[in-house]
Amino acid sequence: GLPDIRRILSEREPTASEIQRMTEIAAISDVFGIRMIDPQGDIVFDTPTIEGKGYLGSQRFAALLGSDDVPTWADGEIGGDATVIRRTLITFKEGDAIAGGLEIFFDMTRRTNEYMWLKRVAQFAFSLFLLIAFGLIGFIVRRHFQSTQNMMWAAQQTQSRDRAILDNAVGAIIVHDGNTILYANDAAIGQYGAENAADLMGRDVSEIIDSDDLAEA
Repeated sequence: GLPDIRRILSEREPTASEIQRMTEIAAISDVFGIRMIDPQGDIVFDTPTIEGKGYLGSQRFAALLGSDDVPTWADGEIGGDATVIRRTLITFKEGDAIAGGLEIFFDMTRRTNEYMWLKRVAQFAFSLFLLIAFGLIGFIVRRHFQSTQNMMWAAQQTQSRDRAILDNAVGAIIVHDGNTILYANDAAIGQYGAENAADLMGRDVSEIIDSDDLAEA
């Protein structure tokens, strides 16, 4: 008493909605094969690419005919080396009774290869971005470090030049903080009878400079 899917399909063309659904899904990837099954999952029609393969999968789908919860999975038995995705698209009915279903198999190998290629391109682009970013950061750090070194060198040169001017000045020069002598040039060493700068540095400035002169200074 079960509807005969062969007879149903021979008596009518697929409906517009059935054609639309098949067209939308087929556009996702290349069609590897088409199969028609009856409500028990027995094969009614196969394209040569899948003939007689994956029978247990078709039985599994037959149990879900008419259901919205239809799984999708890769079927190695069907595709072999290819990545084949199995999916039930259409449930055929005669009145309220389910007459069978249409399975379409997609070869996803090309899509998988495209995905892997895009993934490799994205990884390369990300690696290149990191390389450029770290290179730029390294360049900035290097320039900053070099600039700092140049500033320190310039400051040292200025300090050395100023020190040389003070050391070689004809007149006596003493630097103090108001109490203690911090620096004395060669002329000051000779003028105050010291053997070297160490004899003057650290001494109370009032010992060698008159308080009136110190006040004026």
